[in-house]
Amino acid sequence: MTTYKAGDRISILYLSNRHGTCLAYNRPVIEVEAVEQHSQRLWVSMPPDCAYGTVYGTLAHPDFIEHMDAEPIERQSVGRLLANADWHLAMAGGGSMRTTWPEGRHRPSVYAELTTEERREHATKAVQYIRELRTNFPREYQQWITPAVESLSNEAR
Repeated sequence: MTTYKAGDRISILYLSNRHGTCLAYNRPVIEVEAVEQHSQRLWVSMPPDCAYGTVYGTLAHPDFIEHMDAEPIERQSVGRLLANADWHLAMAGGGSMRTTWPEGRHRPSVYAELTTEERREHATKAVQYIRELRTNFPREYQQWITPAVESLSNEAR
């Protein structure tokens, strides 16, 4: 079973107030506690429509929680590749921040700016995901990249 730590990015199945069972990508692990019979209990920052609340405590069961980078890039689904590419691109940008909970899940979250080196690592990962999309999922890549290019051209005008 995967061992998690605070700050890990996971995908998680959850119950939505509006849409039933949903899959959320790029959810940060806030805190981890060792649990004897199940190995770990995680507290996760959840989407606003989560029926359990925006901080959800759950066992780290592989049927509904997975680390976003668990699978090798060449075996990831197109949805996972797109989510990872989007996230790494966002984190590579200047002034990018990550949410942290330095005093635990019961205290307020704090934003911490990424270092130049961390942003460089995210840029490298983003390139890997984009290459994988372009090579093996050209139609989905085109659907993903076209709005981004159009947005950049509109900003340049």
